[in-house]
Amino acid sequence: IPGVTVHGEVESAREFINQHSAMVVPLLSGSGMRAKILEGMALGKVVISSRVGMEGIAVTNRSEALLANQPLDYADAIQWCYDRQKTLEETGRRARAFFEKNFDNLESAGHLLETYRELREVRSLKFDQDLQDYRI
Repeated sequence: IPGVTVHGEVESAREFINQHSAMVVPLLSGSGMRAKILEGMALGKVVISSRVGMEGIAVTNRSEALLANQPLDYADAIQWCYDRQKTLEETGRRARAFFEKNFDNLESAGHLLETYRELREVRSLKFDQDLQDYRI
């Protein structure tokens, strides 16, 4: 295809991703964690992928990422990026903020600790109530 370069395997994914404003991830099937999509978002890149590619990543189309399910959708999304070259960085910032809020390890650990604290309080209250029930 004229004008399209297939890079294949690259030495450093991070360096390669950082050379570009957007990444196209045309996943049509599969399951599991979308590590490269999340890596791109963490690096503040605009990610274009299908709903299958974004499974488990609840982005809003054209806010934190671009959704494309058909070949023409991908062409439209790439054109959208091209038309917004000067403001595309803002979409990348929203992608990074989304990643940090929803997938950052420290943020997730904080939510988990808060859940444990809440469970401990509920259990402690139940234990106190049980003691009250058995007092003479």
